[in-house]
This record gives sequence, C-alpha cells and structure tokens, in this order.
Amino acid sequence: MCPPGSLCTDTDCVNYASQQECGSSCPAGPSCGNRRIALRDWTPLTVFDAGKKGSGLRAEEAVARRTFIIEYVGEAVSASVLLARFREYKDQKMLYILQLSPQVFVDARRTGGIARFINHSCDPNCTMEKWHVNGVPR
Repeated sequence: MCPPGSLCTDTDCVNYASQQECGSSCPAGPSCGNRRIALRDWTPLTVFDAGKKGSGLRAEEAVARRTFIIEYVGEAVSASVLLARFREYKDQKMLYILQLSPQVFVDARRTGGIARFINHSCDPNCTMEKWHVNGVPR
C-alpha cells in the first residue's frame, strides 16, 4: 500500500512499483494517481491519416517522460487462434496485434480502441507496459 501522504505515482507505492493499479480502498484516497487505466485517464490523442501506414495516433499536447498515454485493448487470443486470424487477415494491409506473453496476443482489429493506431518506430518515444487492474493483466 501507499505510505501516508503518497500520491501513488512513484515506486514509494508498492502497487505502482509492481505495475498494479491501486483499488478504491487506497489510503491516498482521491489523491491516488495510480488508477489511470480504471478511470480511463488518457492523454488527449488524435487519430490522423499516416499515408501508406494507414492511421496514426498523435498526442494533442507535449507528453512528459513516464506519462501514461492510453490502454491498448482488444481481444486476447492464443497463438493457435492467432494463426487462424492471420489466414483470415491475409488480404488486410494493417494488422493490430500486440504480443502480451509468449502464448497470448491482443488482436485489436475487431474490438480495439484507438491505441491500435500507434505506429512502429525505429526511434520510439514511448514504451509499452503490462499493468494489472483489479487483479487482471491489462
């Protein structure tokens, strides 16, 4: 749990340090800053036409280092289901698949949010993290 006076936004909070969001009973109360996913506290974003790359996603304002941007959502599928999806998607130009673990993938084509439009970069300026919200990996 968080120490008294904590805002739960750094590794002084055990939950934050272990990439788990605090629950509603957090001692920091309404000051808790470690409920970004549960509260859908996204960075303001805009989907734009990225030419041959399809759609892209752009932050509407400068984003400070270590700022949470958005949750990547979609359908969790196994490696075997993913292989079948690849056959189904063979004529699709854009794939929206994120590997969550060696055998679990998130397919955002059918049920994904706008995070699926984050494009690959050889010089990335953000990272992907796996967090737990209410005990569930996200």
